[in-house]
Amino acid sequence: MASEFNGKNNLKPIVSFFERKKYKERISNAEVDFLDTWYEMPNYGLYNEFFEPVVLLVDDENTTLEKFGDYAAPELRAATFVVKAFNEFRDSYRAISENTAIPYPPFLDGLIPVKAYVNFNSSYQEYIRTRAEQVVSDMEVYESRIKDFSDFMTIFKQVAFHNLAETPISRSGFLHSSNCPINVSGLCVELADLPYDIDSEKASIVQTREFLCYSDLAKESGFYVDKNAPWRLIANLESAPMQEFIKEYQENTTYQNVLSRIFRTKTHYDDYEVVKLFVEGIYNNFLSRNPIYSYVSRESGTEVKRNAIRPSIPNNVEIEYWLATLLEVRMMELKMDMSRYEKRKREVLDTHSVYSVKYKTKLINQSLFFSLKPALGKIGMFCAEHVKSVYQKKANTNSYKRTNVKDYS
Repeated sequence: MASEFNGKNNLKPIVSFFERKKYKERISNAEVDFLDTWYEMPNYGLYNEFFEPVVLLVDDENTTLEKFGDYAAPELRAATFVVKAFNEFRDSYRAISENTAIPYPPFLDGLIPVKAYVNFNSSYQEYIRTRAEQVVSDMEVYESRIKDFSDFMTIFKQVAFHNLAETPISRSGFLHSSNCPINVSGLCVELADLPYDIDSEKASIVQTREFLCYSDLAKESGFYVDKNAPWRLIANLESAPMQEFIKEYQENTTYQNVLSRIFRTKTHYDDYEVVKLFVEGIYNNFLSRNPIYSYVSRESGTEVKRNAIRPSIPNNVEIEYWLATLLEVRMMELKMDMSRYEKRKREVLDTHSVYSVKYKTKLINQSLFFSLKPALGKIGMFCAEHVKSVYQKKANTNSYKRTNVKDYS
């Protein structure tokens, strides 16, 4: 007998906990390659084998993307190897459905994609605009305490840094957060437009005879089925079938190398510029709204109220300042141990000191990026080590294991 699942948003907290617990523990089948993107692998496909943050590399010609075919909307695309694997899966299911009594699973008639790749840059820009607007609004409360950029940064950190794990500002922080759709990986194909929070609709797909055929054929073509959105297939990069599709693009190497060389780009090398621009943009916006500040001057024994113009950002704000700020941002976004900040800052700045001289000598007329890359790589290494430790702990998480309230306290 099929179980009844009533989990959804807007329930009372205790009711919600037990309903989610029921779905988490009871939706199980040893023959199904489920991927739990809620409790076990929320960022699947968004880190490489070294735990560095990565997204699909997309150029102006969309060479890493492919349309699905005439059966799907022309704007829908996914990574080229994902589309090949999906077409194999779909053709196999259609052949079975046309020659047997096995229908399509509920809501998935025809296996027509309705959502796939989502552009990371567009998603980040949309998010960061909203984030900036909120910070600008919050900063207005402290207008009387800000005379210059130094004052601004003191207040800015109080306002913008207090919850960076939930409301990040770097590209890598956004990628790691729940604000970023997993579809930016290019690995996802969604076959229904259903709410992600309603467990009863998920169960109505999973608890059917045809779902076993669906999941089995998906596995044969190298896909996971998302346990919390069973209409979503996600390329299983550890599966032999998917690896064969990937290695078609470059012979005599590993699938990880193909992904790294052709399909992926690391986000942490962009974080310096976006964090710097975010801070500068907020200050310049604040300046345009509040060009004048007031202060009290004592003249001839009398207090006199005076006005002055707030200065622009000084030209002598050093690269080292921004590197230290970026490190602070990334550590807070990942909830790293901030007692290690000063030691790590020294390591980052020492790295920059050594390599910036080297690159200034060899690349006099080239981009600042080259001289920054070693220091950014050092920050990325610290973050990757932390993410690795988090995922090693998550490896003990079992999607079907009994869950207690204390596990979430």
